[in-house]
Amino acid sequence: MSSEDYDKFEAEITKRILDNYHNAPVLPGIAEVMEYLYNNGIKMAVASNGKREHIETGLQRKGFEKYISAIATKEEVVNP
Repeated sequence: MSSEDYDKFEAEITKRILDNYHNAPVLPGIAEVMEYLYNNGIKMAVASNGKREHIETGLQRKGFEKYISAIATKEEVVNP
């Protein structure tokens, strides 16, 4: 796959993630659990094989970014 083809492929995947995944409803009880943990001083983190940009966007769209104290993605791991 050429670099140009890969860039087009990645752009399409990013669009699908933003259109579908980030617009999916939050499972029942998740917001309440996150609020409870946050209010009780329990730190939360996200570990994902996704791109940091996608994770941060998803957290922001759901209003969860304030709850997360650390994010680790495939981009930050030496051997993902």
